[in-house]
Amino acid sequence: MDAITHALARAPKARLQACLLASGLLALLGACAGPGYTTPSPHPGAGHPRTQSLPPWIGLTGWKRLDQIEGWLNSNGPVENPKWINPARLALADGFLNIEDASGEQLQARRRERAKGLYSTVSTDLKATDQEKEHAAHGLRRADSSGIPRSQAAAQLTGVLPRSAWGARPARPNDMTPASGPWNWITVHHSALSATDGTARNRAAHDVRTVQNGHMGASRAYGDVGYHFLIDAGGRVWQGRELRWQGAHAGGSNNEGNIGICLLGDFDKIRPTRAALSSLDRLVSDLHRVTGVPYGRVRGHKHWKSTNCPGKHLEDHVSRLR
Repeated sequence: MDAITHALARAPKARLQACLLASGLLALLGACAGPGYTTPSPHPGAGHPRTQSLPPWIGLTGWKRLDQIEGWLNSNGPVENPKWINPARLALADGFLNIEDASGEQLQARRRERAKGLYSTVSTDLKATDQEKEHAAHGLRRADSSGIPRSQAAAQLTGVLPRSAWGARPARPNDMTPASGPWNWITVHHSALSATDGTARNRAAHDVRTVQNGHMGASRAYGDVGYHFLIDAGGRVWQGRELRWQGAHAGGSNNEGNIGICLLGDFDKIRPTRAALSSLDRLVSDLHRVTGVPYGRVRGHKHWKSTNCPGKHLEDHVSRLR
């Protein structure tokens, strides 16, 4: 009889129950320490490469994250965990595009070139997955477009009438948020107002001013019209809020990286004109090219909140823009 069995045989009932409980806990702890994560040996053998369950940069942000990724790529990390090579390249490239500081345009240009090199490496890697290649392709578009200052981005678009053409009120910068980070979404709205005569330029300009006045009034107190672009029934595209400012059209944090387009009219009641839809298609295509918004990231307002916007007669067309 071994020592444990002998102790159990002599133990009173209460002590017996305690011993059994302790034995069960030891067994449970042993099971938890079994096939799960184990700390790698600091000196693995030749046939046992050091592995980890997650990349070492997970959970890090800012420069600390980028330094960790770059250090990993320049160490034995790629040999020990080759499946992380392309994710590391993509994360580093994204970081170079996303981080901005006061170092000047020259340094930012060098970062863009490094990002483009990393994206190109992934896009030509035969071992890269389709998703990784798609990520790299989008990154290359962003790198090419991010050299265009946001304040000048609208100038790269075709056929957009300036704010002066509709007599815009001066914006209130203190009531707006500067745009930062990449543009990731395009959201389409309707004004839900009956356009007075959308095919006449002077009346369309009046309708754009009406939208701006409603947004800047006491009830909303926006710093400017909330949309970046507005389109009338005649197909004219009007510059709304400048792209250097975050919009005010999708609600709270949904406005981050989100370009707002509004078609003038109530499209729960009427159908948008062919001219307006054609201009919408062209504008969305130009925004993909100039701002780097990924393809497939066009939504109606109802995607972000419970609303009828952009109206039942416009939503079907918007869904085909995705």
